[in-house]
Amino acid sequence: MYATTTRALIFIWLLAATCLINLESRAQAEIITSAKTAIKAGDSKELARYFNTLVELKIQDANISKANAKDYSKTQAEYILKEFFRDNPPQNFEYIHKGSSKESNLHYAIGKYTCRDRNNKSGSFRVFMKLKQQNGNYVIDAIDFSRDDGKENNN
Repeated sequence: MYATTTRALIFIWLLAATCLINLESRAQAEIITSAKTAIKAGDSKELARYFNTLVELKIQDANISKANAKDYSKTQAEYILKEFFRDNPPQNFEYIHKGSSKESNLHYAIGKYTCRDRNNKSGSFRVFMKLKQQNGNYVIDAIDFSRDDGKENNN
């Protein structure tokens, strides 16, 4: 009787753990999907809904060879991205790679943002987005738009 009860409790515990892992994966996937939709639409307000309280934001402009990442409040980051999307209206956004690190519970996505600039020239940016768990929810902790010149970095 004791062995049967123990096995039943272990089974229930394993089932609950599996359900929690599945819910966590679903929550992370939902953020990544929602962020993709917002970026594709150039909707800074919708994208900012998924930001951490402070978000590391980096945008490399065509006139700047290197941009420094800086922490911004959600509101500041939303405003900066609103200007970015205004100056670089979206044509498309697709993820190239999504991954995670088991050691640090880090989740990330890398994508390609294609746009037209003010002079109607085509351009693209490589987008790196880092997610982290905050108070049981996934949030975007960092987002980086780097000008993509089409050359692969062989370093």
